[in-house]
Amino acid sequence: MRRYKSPCNHTEAFNNNCANKADLELAVETESPLNQIQQAEAEVIRRVAVAKEAARLAEISAHEDADSILQEAQRSGYREGEAECERIIAEAQAEAKNILEKAHQQAEALRRDGEAHKESIVNRAVNIVLGLGKEVEPP
Repeated sequence: MRRYKSPCNHTEAFNNNCANKADLELAVETESPLNQIQQAEAEVIRRVAVAKEAARLAEISAHEDADSILQEAQRSGYREGEAECERIIAEAQAEAKNILEKAHQQAEALRRDGEAHKESIVNRAVNIVLGLGKEVEPP
């Protein structure tokens, strides 16, 4: 920041942001128009610098907030995806259990049918063998 000499040290106080409002008003009233313009320019430059710093800090904060929101969204998505995966696995396990149950029922039905027909099949085979290849009806 530029420093300007003044016969009444008010410019120095203004540049250091240490002067109170009354001192600044007195400095503006007693200094030359050129010094007043230079002081105004210095104040504008200081305000712009403060605004730039505030904007920079706001941008940093916004990036941090965005990163935090993104991370939470990723964690939330992971939890939801994991829950959905567990739900799908549970459904698949239930379906597999039903398929196995039906397969066991079908196997048991086939075994019962086989037992029921076993005697007639044996009799038929015996009759064929005894009848020399001819089927004979059981009595």
